[in-house]
Amino acid sequence: MSTVSTLRMPAAACLLAGLLLPAAAGADETVCQGYDKLHRIERLGGANAFSKKPATSPAVLAELMNAHRDELESLMRERGLSDEVIAGLFAAVESGRGLSERQLERGEVFQWMTWRKSRSKQATTSGPMCMAATKTYDAYLIDVVIETPHKGDATCALKARGDCDGGIIKVDAGGSSPGVEVTMSGPGGSQVIIPGGSGRTTWQGPFDNRYKSDYSFSARAQARGPKTVRTYTFVVPKICLNLGFVGDKTIEVPAEGDLDTCTATARVDRCQATPPACNLSADPALVKVDDPVTVEATGHWASGGLSIEVVDDQGGVVQSLSNVPASTTFAKAGTYTVRGSATNEAGDKAPCNEVTLTVKRRSEWILRAYGAAIDADGGDVARTSRTLADGSSERTNFKLGDGNGAGVGVEYKFQDVVGIEGSLLYGELDTSFVLDIDDRWGMQQDDVGMLSFLVGPNFHLTRNSERVDFFVGPYVGFASFDDAEFSILGRNLRRTFDNEFVWGLQLGIDFSFGDSPWGLFVGGRYMGLSVETEGLSADDEIELDLDPLIFGVGFAYRF
Repeated sequence: MSTVSTLRMPAAACLLAGLLLPAAAGADETVCQGYDKLHRIERLGGANAFSKKPATSPAVLAELMNAHRDELESLMRERGLSDEVIAGLFAAVESGRGLSERQLERGEVFQWMTWRKSRSKQATTSGPMCMAATKTYDAYLIDVVIETPHKGDATCALKARGDCDGGIIKVDAGGSSPGVEVTMSGPGGSQVIIPGGSGRTTWQGPFDNRYKSDYSFSARAQARGPKTVRTYTFVVPKICLNLGFVGDKTIEVPAEGDLDTCTATARVDRCQATPPACNLSADPALVKVDDPVTVEATGHWASGGLSIEVVDDQGGVVQSLSNVPASTTFAKAGTYTVRGSATNEAGDKAPCNEVTLTVKRRSEWILRAYGAAIDADGGDVARTSRTLADGSSERTNFKLGDGNGAGVGVEYKFQDVVGIEGSLLYGELDTSFVLDIDDRWGMQQDDVGMLSFLVGPNFHLTRNSERVDFFVGPYVGFASFDDAEFSILGRNLRRTFDNEFVWGLQLGIDFSFGDSPWGLFVGGRYMGLSVETEGLSADDEIELDLDPLIFGVGFAYRF
C-alpha cells in the first residue's frame, strides 16, 4: 500500500511564456547550453500561459488547479504519472500543507512543463526544458511523497534433539530472523528458554522425566520489511500556472515496512526404555560357612534399579545387595534363595530368576589318623613277696611303663563349633618283670598291648580360621590290655589286667593344606587310667595308676 505525503524542498521552475519567442537581447548564452530554443524558457507569462489569472496565493492556486483539473490530469497521465501521484498533487495543493514558495533560478531543468498553444489555446506539454530567463519568477514548490511499505520476510528455523544417554536436550534456532523467541512445553509446564531479543539462538537443558514425557518447542520471529519513499517534485510559477515536473527521487528506508511473523515447531519424543531384564547367578552354588559367594546379575536396569535380596528357608531376608558383582558370606549353614527385580528408566519392573544356595558347615566329617607316643606314670610298680612251699623266699617286681601306638578317630560336626568324636587307640606299653628267689634272680621285658575306645565332644575355638582349627574336648571310654607272660628261672609267669573305664581331655590342632581337604593333625590327650593286675596267686592283685599322656602326630581329612 502506498501513502501520499508532501515535503517542502527546493524545486525547479516553470517554463513557458515565450517558448517560440526569440532570445532576449543580452541573454547569457552560457546558460542552458545544449538546449535549443524550443527547449529554453526565456520568459514566462504571455500567450503561452496556462492561466491568464496568476496564482497570487495558495488558495488561488487551489482554485485555479481545480478549475483546470481535467486538463492537468490528462496531461500528467500522458506523461506517465500514476493516478496516485496525480491525486497526491491535488491533495497537497488543496490542503495547503504541501506547498512552499521560492524563486526559480536560471539553469534549472524540468522534465516537462505544461503550456497552451498561442492560437488554439490547446493545453500540451514540452520537455525537457531549461530555465534561461534573466528575470526571476516566484513559484510554488510541491513535493508529492509516495510511501510504499513492503512486507518483511521472517524466517523461523528450529531443531531440537534429546540425548537419552546424557539426559540433556539441545535446541538450535540458528537461521531464524534476529530476535527469535523459543518456548518449551514439557512436564513442568511452558517456559521461554530463548527470550526474544536476547541475541541467542541455542539452548541446552536437562532432559527431565525423559522416559515418560514428551517435549514440544515453538519458535516465533518477526521481521519488518523496508519502505520505498518516492518523492515527485513539481513547480507552479505564480504568474502563469504552467505546471512543471522537476523529477522524482526514490529512497528505501529499512525496517519501516509491514511486519511479517513466522512460527516453527519441533518435538522431542520421550526416550524408549529398554525393557527391564535380570538374570541372577551365584558362584559357587554349594559353599561352606564363611566361604565367599559371588552374586552376579546381567540384563538391563536403570541406575539404582537393581534390587537383590537373600532369604533363608523360612522366607526371612538375611541380606540385601545393591551392587553387582557382590561377594558375600554366610555364617550359618542352610538353604538360601537369591531373588530380585530390575526396574528400567521408565519405571517398568521385572523379576529376576531365583538362585538357590546351599551352605554347609565347613566340615561335617573329619577323619584323623596318627602315630602316638605314650608317657605312662612310671613310678607305680607292683611288688609281691611270699614264702614258697619248699621254704624259699620269692619276691617279684612288675612295672608297666611307656610305649608307642597309633590311633584313628572320626568326628562329626553337627554344629559349626561343636562335634562328637569317636576314636580307637592302640598302644604297646613296655613292661618289666623281676623274679628273686633266695639268692637267684632274673628279669624279663615284654610289650603289653592296650586297646582303648574313646568318645566325647570337641569344641572348635578358631571358627573363622581358614587354615587352623584348634579344638578341645573331654572324653570317656574303656581300655583293655593283653596278658603279660614271662619265663624266668624256669618258671612261666603271667599277669592279667582288667578292662577299665577311662576318662580324659584332649587338645588338638588341624593345619589345612591350602584348599585341599587334607591337613596335618597334632594333638595330645590326658587319660585317667588305673588298671588292676593279677599275678602269681589269688591275693596277688594290685592296682596301677598309669594316667598316661598321649602325644599324636598324623593327618586329618575333612569330608
